[in-house]
Amino acid sequence: MKSADPRLQTQGVKVHRPMRLSVTTSGSRAQSGFAMMEVLASLLVASFGVVALAGLQSRAASVELEANQRAQALACCRTCPSG
Repeated sequence: MKSADPRLQTQGVKVHRPMRLSVTTSGSRAQSGFAMMEVLASLLVASFGVVALAGLQSRAASVELEANQRAQALACCRTCPSG
């Protein structure tokens, strides 16, 4: 690393320059934060959709079972003689 004063370098003293901080504009930082919020919101909506589909699948399975039981009961009623 170069020192600030060449005379001090010959004497063995190292003088460090202050570090420069990388400054990002507030617009780009705000934009990246907004993009992160958009991603989180879309993940939330997608997760609600997946949960809704799982509930719909469960409901469809129970309705199918009920319909099958009704069909069996109807077939049993048709074969049994009424007395």
